[in-house]
This record gives sequence, C-alpha cells and structure tokens, in this order.
Amino acid sequence: MPGFLLRLLVVALGLWLASELVPGIQVHGLGTLLGAALLLGIVMRWCGPVVLLLTLPFTVLTLGLFLLVINAAMLGWSRHCSTISPSPVSGRPCSVPSSSASPAGSRPGSSVRAGVSK
Repeated sequence: MPGFLLRLLVVALGLWLASELVPGIQVHGLGTLLGAALLLGIVMRWCGPVVLLLTLPFTVLTLGLFLLVINAAMLGWSRHCSTISPSPVSGRPCSVPSSSASPAGSRPGSSVRAGVSK
C-alpha cells in the first residue's frame, strides 16, 4: 500500500509539473489532480504493458523513441476516460484540451489562418 501511495503522489507531481510547464494542460484543484493521477496510474498499470509488448518492434526500431508516442497515447486515453467519468476524488471531469485542434507551435486559443492572398 505505501508503494501505491508513493507512486500516486509521483504521478500527481508529474501531472502538476506538466500543467505548469505545458500551456495546454489545466488542472482544477487538488482533488482533480489526484483523480487524474489515479486514472493515469490505472491506465499505465493495466494497459501499458500490453501496448509496450505489441509495439516492441517499433520501439526497438526507433531505439526507444516510440515510447514517447506510447506515453502520449496513454495520456490521451486517460484524458478520454476522465471526460467520460468524473474524477473519483473531486467529482469534476479533468480538463486536458485536445492538441489536435491547435497546430504545433501555436498557443491554445490563438488562431492560425492560411489562405491565398489576392
């Protein structure tokens, strides 16, 4: 049990640091942070090894860089699960905006226009 609590706190610390450093990740309170850490821990514990085993050839081929893609997918899967069900601690859904709406290098909320000038 102490190992689980320590792992939960480390994941919560990582999510909090990500929310401070990455502009697209928002955490609304300590309860939501702990709920998101619990959900991410569950997804990484149960689904992570299966996904790692299935993608082992890609991971070896890319010398481990594909692990970044796997971790991003696990975070996205946790985001999807947290918007479906509320946080078990705070009762509110976690908020991690989708990065597919904004192009790489732009800030969330900024608009990027492309077109032909006349």
